[in-house]
Amino acid sequence: MSISDDSLPSLSSLSDAIKGDDIGSLKSILSTKPEILELAAQIWPEDPFIRAYNSKSLRVIKEIGTRKPEFVRTKKEDGNTILHLACATGDKEMVSVLVRIDSELCCVKNNLSMTPLHTAVKHGHGDVVRELVSACPESLGIQTSQLETAFHVAVKNNKCHAFKVLLEVAEKHEKADLLKKEDDQGDTVLHVAVSNELVLIVKMLLLCYRSSRTGRLKLVHSTNKKGYTALDLCNMNPSVSATRIRPILIEADVIESYFLRKSESSTSKSNSSSMWLTEKRDVLLVILAIFIGVVFTVSSALPTYFPKDKINASEPFQFEAVASGRLPLVFYFLVCLTVTLTISACFLTVLLYKLPLGYLLFLSGIAIFFLYILLANYIMPEFFIKLGSHHISSYRLMWILALSYIFAGTLLLLVGKYFLFCFNKFAYWLMMRLQDSNLLSTSAKVESHDQSGEIEMK
Repeated sequence: MSISDDSLPSLSSLSDAIKGDDIGSLKSILSTKPEILELAAQIWPEDPFIRAYNSKSLRVIKEIGTRKPEFVRTKKEDGNTILHLACATGDKEMVSVLVRIDSELCCVKNNLSMTPLHTAVKHGHGDVVRELVSACPESLGIQTSQLETAFHVAVKNNKCHAFKVLLEVAEKHEKADLLKKEDDQGDTVLHVAVSNELVLIVKMLLLCYRSSRTGRLKLVHSTNKKGYTALDLCNMNPSVSATRIRPILIEADVIESYFLRKSESSTSKSNSSSMWLTEKRDVLLVILAIFIGVVFTVSSALPTYFPKDKINASEPFQFEAVASGRLPLVFYFLVCLTVTLTISACFLTVLLYKLPLGYLLFLSGIAIFFLYILLANYIMPEFFIKLGSHHISSYRLMWILALSYIFAGTLLLLVGKYFLFCFNKFAYWLMMRLQDSNLLSTSAKVESHDQSGEIEMK
């Protein structure tokens, strides 16, 4: 593009407008000479956009970025864009303007394969990190040529505050799994934190996974390419900081391993029970059939030992007589037999229903149960129990008691199982609180480094 004589005053005016952040003059110049920006980019040692950045002219940057978006992606010799430079200096206002012009700028890498997010993290600017991730959450997952995530960069450069911000935004955008990413040496963030003796970051990492048993356990047990876990690296380090990190890792490993094994054991027992029921179905069918046969045999023999005509029940019994055992003995026999038959018949029906033509066997089970109802009605001596102004027949009371026993027993088993489950949950919660209280007590130290992002190596 040739330079005409009348372009020189326009270039001078453009330079003054950029330095003074004079948006009115800029618009006036661009309206008369739309090509002035391209001309300035050829003549000046730096293009107009970079000059506007150096002058901190935010309004001019917005206008140029809107008119010429390609200027936003202009790179310097080191591959850094304007956004990289703003992230390095921690200029949040400038970063906010740039990402509004082009949010995809967050994913552009420089010659060191670092994105603006990596740059912001490297220099410890937590507020800039929030701005970048808010504009482009995908930038969290971008890795360098050494496969380093932003978390790796934060830990390797000992930027505790930036790391804390990364944890917060990763949890917000459901990207906490990035903590398990490995670099080109197979090191996770935990490996790097232990190697650099960063006690506080180790605590924050484990605290981040406090709600996930398997997640925390996998993080602690993860090995790098040399086959070392974080605990192995800690054991090889005789420093004072390593002695502080070691019990943290051991405690997390012991607690998570215990509850994971308990959970797996519970699942295994459940699966084993199902397999056992399948394998032993024939045996169960025989046992249940024997129970039902015994019930019918004993029921049929009861009239021989307890004839109805020998039971004197001309007067109704008081309800207290039920618990005191003053009712005819045959009544208690029939209650027990009814409980046994009802439970056996229910289990037998379930097992038979899964067999071929199970619905026919199911109908047979119902017929057998109906037969017992008639038999019990025939055997049961007729008497009444007085309950207030009402009289309950012996036969009806038998069924009420039998079904009440079954219901109460089932409810007791379920409540016991539920309380056992709650106890295990409470035990796990208590152990985690004891562990996390130590982590939480130190996490507040991060706030003291908001300005510098630096913590002293322990």
